[in-house]
Amino acid sequence: SLKNWRKNKANDIGVESDVILPKDLIDIISTTNPHSNEELKTIMLEVPYRFNKYGIEILELLYNLEGL
Repeated sequence: SLKNWRKNKANDIGVESDVILPKDLIDIISTTNPHSNEELKTIMLEVPYRFNKYGIEILELLYNLEGL
């Protein structure tokens, strides 16, 4: 899940989960389920650093969760 990914990523670099992605953003991404880079970029517009750093990983995770 996206929450597990966030937790693991935070543990890997020794920070709190919200440093990776705030809970409200996780909820929005989970609800909207973006299917493209542009859709995710729009959702993460206010956090461009996080989009640039984690956007591809998030999309790959969502893609894999759908079993596509």
